[in-house]
Amino acid sequence: QLQNVEKKHVLRVQVDGQGPATYLIPFGPSYESPTTVYITAVTALSFASNDGGSGLDRESYKLDGGVWTNYSSPFNITSQGSHTLSFFGTDLLGNTEPAKALDIFVDDLPPSTAVSLNGVAVDYRGVTYVDDKT
Repeated sequence: QLQNVEKKHVLRVQVDGQGPATYLIPFGPSYESPTTVYITAVTALSFASNDGGSGLDRESYKLDGGVWTNYSSPFNITSQGSHTLSFFGTDLLGNTEPAKALDIFVDDLPPSTAVSLNGVAVDYRGVTYVDDKT
């Protein structure tokens, strides 16, 4: 007998049954309220994901109930008004997180203000004078 012995092999195995955690990152003018993300048409939208297991494979999104698109680079929403942006991540094992949906409002309109006076007012040389009851 030759007594040939194979060298020992060690295989490290880790179970990954959880999908990544994906979140939206706006680049440019934005404001987040508890229910809506307000942006302008020049605000670029991007995603980031954390996956503590096998690693991120892709991020997918859809706008206003459209088709799912694999994210590849920052994008803009240029249509004014209310939108729904849905997104989720998938890891290298195919685990996905539940899709998230955010209300997005695109607002490129400047604010408008007006002054209204109740009482006596007189314009004189570019100045408005009022009495102490106005």
